[in-house]
Amino acid sequence: MTTLLTEYKFRPATREFDGSVENLKGWYKGMLEVVGLSMDIQGAWVCECLCGNYCFRKAKALKNPDNLNDSCKGCKGEL
Repeated sequence: MTTLLTEYKFRPATREFDGSVENLKGWYKGMLEVVGLSMDIQGAWVCECLCGNYCFRKAKALKNPDNLNDSCKGCKGEL
């Protein structure tokens, strides 16, 4: 089961942007780059960390001005 806490070594499936939400593809936040809208988790964005891992973030987390050093769980030392 895919959850927001799931991390991947390979890029998870993304879907075409349909214009229903603000397009965050290409945004950078901390060590993460937004690469697409998740196909599996409603309203979640697929992000690639500088280390090469992929993770999910909601738009609220990506837009949070207090969340400047965001990264995957591996880079945060939580794995």
